[in-house]
Amino acid sequence: MSALLFALAAWVALSAAGLAWAQARRAASATSSDLRGLAIALKSVAAAERLSELARRASPASWEGELATEALASPDERRVAVVNLALSEIDHVLTRGDGWPRAAVRIALLGGALLAFTAFLLGYPIVWSIAIMGMGGVSAMVCIEAGNRARRIVAAQREAIDLLISTVFGELAAGSGPREPSRRRRAR
Repeated sequence: MSALLFALAAWVALSAAGLAWAQARRAASATSSDLRGLAIALKSVAAAERLSELARRASPASWEGELATEALASPDERRVAVVNLALSEIDHVLTRGDGWPRAAVRIALLGGALLAFTAFLLGYPIVWSIAIMGMGGVSAMVCIEAGNRARRIVAAQREAIDLLISTVFGELAAGSGPREPSRRRRAR
């Protein structure tokens, strides 16, 4: 019975770690692997040809490929809407599971604590409870690292997306006019 309890604790720990790393994998696969390199390469192309060059270089099934295809198919006055929609969709993909690593930490710690307490109540030696709790703690640390890694990946993806959008659609952003400075409330 103690081996079964230990195996259950291992399954909870591994499942929590898998859940946490799923967000990092999802964020990394949201766009092509070298979006930044693609944006830099497009800077050497004439501004008027960048969109068609993006459509030629990007995989048709990728986010950037779909953006280029839809932007080329839309009239010039609708391109801003196409870009905004594409940015909204990629933001949703990047943030859809951003709570998973935090939830996985709670699952690892609470699952480990519950199983350690169960082992204690069933009268197993305290070593079993300590080992089970230790497994939950290690899994929680792995989940924290997965969450940190996912945040770094999302930040890098957003930076690369911003670079691509400004490179390909820079003339759209430049035509929108100057922005008004934000007004701050005075402290009284």
